[in-house]
Amino acid sequence: MLSIFTRPTTRPRPKARAPWIAVLAIVSLALGALPAQADLANSGGPVLKSFEIVPYYYGPWKSSDIASHQSYLVGLAAYISGANAPANSQTMLVQYGVTSAGAANPVTKTSVSAPSNWTTDQALTAIHDAQKAGTLPQYSTNRVILLLLPTGATLKEHCAYHGAEAVGKYYAFVTQDCGPWLQVTAHEILEAATDPAIGFQNAWDEAVDPCGTSFPLWFGPVPGVFDNSKHACSTTGYDSKAPVSIPGSFTAVWQPSTQPEIQVNGWTYDAYRQKYDELWGVGWRLHLLQPYVVNGQVLYNAVWRPGTESEVQVYGWKYQDYRNKYDQLWGQGWRLKILQPYVVNGQVLYTAVWRPSTEGETQVYGWKYQDYRNKYDQLWAQGWRLKLLQPFVVNGQVLYTAVWRPAVKGEIQVYGWSNPDYLKKYDALSPTGWRLQLLQAY
Repeated sequence: MLSIFTRPTTRPRPKARAPWIAVLAIVSLALGALPAQADLANSGGPVLKSFEIVPYYYGPWKSSDIASHQSYLVGLAAYISGANAPANSQTMLVQYGVTSAGAANPVTKTSVSAPSNWTTDQALTAIHDAQKAGTLPQYSTNRVILLLLPTGATLKEHCAYHGAEAVGKYYAFVTQDCGPWLQVTAHEILEAATDPAIGFQNAWDEAVDPCGTSFPLWFGPVPGVFDNSKHACSTTGYDSKAPVSIPGSFTAVWQPSTQPEIQVNGWTYDAYRQKYDELWGVGWRLHLLQPYVVNGQVLYNAVWRPGTESEVQVYGWKYQDYRNKYDQLWGQGWRLKILQPYVVNGQVLYTAVWRPSTEGETQVYGWKYQDYRNKYDQLWAQGWRLKLLQPFVVNGQVLYTAVWRPAVKGEIQVYGWSNPDYLKKYDALSPTGWRLQLLQAY
């Protein structure tokens, strides 16, 4: 029943979205940059540091419009999380305490007509009914329920706004006719993240309202957020962070892709693990993980991509401890995704990541080249191909850890070549249709 929910004593601040955006576009064209605004202030309320956006498409939505909006929402969450950020830059929301977000799968109720002139209470009733039915999750301190209404639907107060039923019960409403509707969605989500408990405990001032700027990203345009570091509205969506001197040298390979990506380089374990835990909750999974040793200290390079797979990891385990874990997980249906041996003070340690699978798998650990090569040749004839390969050095000797999986594809390898020889081979193979599967420098 609606009566069990407490309404805020202060309504969400007025935001006449459509005319506001149109007027600012005209002013920007006529006058150039907007005048400087006062810096935003924090009044001590909550901020959604890492949060989930749950979209609820209510009314006769076209499936193509849902798909378009959902694609944009996934991209927006990736941007908030720092995906594809330029070097030495971070997303604008980091300066307000917001570092990551995820977009849940869409919840739909398209069998009803488009609502007309709904009040806030009527819109909230639609959310409550879906929560009672179990189609929408309950409110949470790290969740925003986003009610999306299709063309023809109207709200009595404004065409889009965000608010709270209480601290920890956050929502936003967006109508499709509140254009440009994708940017309007971003407007409400960005402000809900920085000021979720509006009407109860305001945190930062509304971060997008002072600005009429926007910027293009890989998934679409995003409205500008006020940049306190520059005392003006952002036109890029990023602010600068001090360059960090990262020890070590880097070898890298790129292949064509449009997937968003988050990376950290040269982080300590504690810093990496904090980022891992934060990203896990909003739908990011490890794509690459590389521990390396500088002056006896283990540092981590990591790359995350969107995903929902389960995952088990161990970090810096001795071989026998790692192997006991491997044997335990094997019987439970887990297979290696990442395996990285490295050496600290002459001792080989293992960092590993497993994902659910029932594929066959063969491994060798710390073998001399000739022993490894004999095994390779034996397995090749039996239909096994390399999945993982990691050479490492102990007391000046190169040893090999390798994992094979069943496959019949072709394969070419080189071992321990100098960079000029390797590049010459790479250039010869590339025009003939070969691409890198594994690359390990040591």
